[in-house]
Amino acid sequence: MTDALEDYSDAGRKAAGEAWLKSSEWVVDAQGQARQERAALEGRVLAADGFAHVQDLTESDLLLASDYAAHEGGFAAAVATLGGQKPSLYHLDTSNPATPPRAAPSTRKSRGSCAGGRPIRHGQTG
Repeated sequence: MTDALEDYSDAGRKAAGEAWLKSSEWVVDAQGQARQERAALEGRVLAADGFAHVQDLTESDLLLASDYAAHEGGFAAAVATLGGQKPSLYHLDTSNPATPPRAAPSTRKSRGSCAGGRPIRHGQTG
């Protein structure tokens, strides 16, 4: 998916959505057997109101780790590829067991960091 992260065109978004779907279509049943379940995944994606990405690594920066963008943005691109409504995207901070998890909209954190001129470190609310 990392190649798709650099292409912001409609074709790039479609490629990112397809890559996310292809990499997420696998399930493992109770017997440990893996199989592809693309139709079931598409149904779940289209039924979702939002997407919460849970992260517990305090040393990670939301804006510097491309895998966060690939996973969160890939889901949004998958919804668009399937013709669904734009979902809410959340980045859930679970890094501190003494603090209840809180979800921050991914766009607010990203925009706040870019507008402030310095990265928002994981765990800060911007």
